[in-house]
Amino acid sequence: MATAGVIVLFVVISSYGQWVLTGVLEEKANRVVELVVAAVPVRRLLAGKVAGIGLLGLIQMLLLVGIGLGAGVSLGLFEMPRTALATAVWAVCGSCWAMPSTR
Repeated sequence: MATAGVIVLFVVISSYGQWVLTGVLEEKANRVVELVVAAVPVRRLLAGKVAGIGLLGLIQMLLLVGIGLGAGVSLGLFEMPRTALATAVWAVCGSCWAMPSTR
């Protein structure tokens, strides 16, 4: 399980890193970045891209894992103890609720 988790994590990080790279290259090719950099510092722009795409990747990965676990439990492929399921749901919902506001 640990090896499979590491492989999935590697693939997710690689693919979302590639999304950041593609986004930066598209902006550079279209010269959009020159207009954006005039209004926003470069470090803040890149940090926003990495944070936004990273958050999107995390949400997508959690959604896929949740769907996979839900399908496995509903099809009877395996059972999860109710306490473990409740803890997992609380951890996901609690971490989303505890995230600081972006306002």
